[in-house]
Amino acid sequence: MSKLKIAPIKIVFILIALTIAIFSVISFINNQDTSPVSAGPFNLTLDRGHNISGFAWSANIGWISFNSSDCDIDGNGRIDTNAMVLGCGGDNTNDIVNNYGVHIEESTGWFSGYAWSANAGWISFNRGDSSVCTNGFNLGRSCVNGGDCPGGPCGAAGAGATENPPSPPYNLGGGAIAKLNYSNGEVTGWAKIISQGDEGWIKLRDASWASGTEIISNTFNGWGWNPKIGWVSLNCENENNCAAQGGNDYETIGSLIPRAPTGVTVSNVPQPNACSFLNISWNDNSDNESGFLVQTSADGSSGWADICDVSANTISCIAVVPHSSTLYFRVRSYNLVGGDSAWAPVPGTGTGGTNGISGKSADYCAAALSIISYSCDCINLLWTVAGDETLVHHYRIERNVASGGWTTLEANHPQGNLSYDDCNIDSGVIKYEYRVTAYNDAGETKAAVSNIAEIDDPCSDLPSWWEDK
Repeated sequence: MSKLKIAPIKIVFILIALTIAIFSVISFINNQDTSPVSAGPFNLTLDRGHNISGFAWSANIGWISFNSSDCDIDGNGRIDTNAMVLGCGGDNTNDIVNNYGVHIEESTGWFSGYAWSANAGWISFNRGDSSVCTNGFNLGRSCVNGGDCPGGPCGAAGAGATENPPSPPYNLGGGAIAKLNYSNGEVTGWAKIISQGDEGWIKLRDASWASGTEIISNTFNGWGWNPKIGWVSLNCENENNCAAQGGNDYETIGSLIPRAPTGVTVSNVPQPNACSFLNISWNDNSDNESGFLVQTSADGSSGWADICDVSANTISCIAVVPHSSTLYFRVRSYNLVGGDSAWAPVPGTGTGGTNGISGKSADYCAAALSIISYSCDCINLLWTVAGDETLVHHYRIERNVASGGWTTLEANHPQGNLSYDDCNIDSGVIKYEYRVTAYNDAGETKAAVSNIAEIDDPCSDLPSWWEDK
């Protein structure tokens, strides 16, 4: 029987082929962790300083964790055993959770921080990341230039030293490489798998895509794209492959609700003819609101209705209400990406503002002041009263001569008398202005002054009568 003879060089090739096959099988097995444990409910109260959490999915690199709290749901500071399936690695007994996460700055919408893939390493939202980590959990992964890895020191420079994304406007240097638009929820820019060098850029939105990355009501939707690893899904609904469809529930979520306003006050409006107006004001405590909603109710417990919806950075609104009415008002901030804040707390109580703040519109106010006639001798005034005139005790009548400042003509003009004749006219004066304020019997005014009535040059050759049209 002849013996099978294999040339030495053929043996070398066989060994190489077997080695490649073994590593391929190992790599395939390691990448088959595609059935996560329940990924929700996620922890929205993030205690590590990052406001994004949850998971994304790539068919090529597996699960991507956006916050170290994803890997430590029981809060013991060590990686959960079942979180290994989701790409965190380690076990609950020995491996300490590194403090990492992705954050969106409230005032600017700029992204920063790190996500983690057990198969690809750190995915950075920071400009300029180009070094590698050298310690345990982070072995061979990237870190910030001149800084530390999440959980360990930096090592030698990595493969990707380019700090700028491939295309404008984020390739110009400086600032963030990804940004949230609070007005429409769209996320533009890039993230980077730094272990992949300049091949690691993940684009988050493109005008040619049907669905780029966006955030609506604290939930990420849409996709990211990298030519090397393909599409990255931020929500199982992108593929219609959640648990209800036989897949796995996963999503990336944010804690982006604007902070609630405080210091709500309700007061009469300091402007003419404001008997049926109330001014609601508040303190703006948020940098990411899209606007403020004000609601009113007759009893503070039911029948709430919108009365003002104002834009971001506005701190008051004027509500048109019936005169002599006590109403309740409540205020909250909102944005598209995070939703609604809590109602502003009731001042002085420390309690929530569900029942609102009460305010009363004026019982009365002098209104529709007009000059009915004039001459070089007298100027004749007439006004009406909005509200209950029987509550008026007296009126104060004021005059402003040639813009020299307001002076009182009569401080206690009697109730029921809605006219006044000013017969102290100077022929050399060009302009006279008048206003009237109503008071109750305690000497208080419950409303703003009337409108201002004015006349230029009453001693001109014009007729001695005045007509309102």
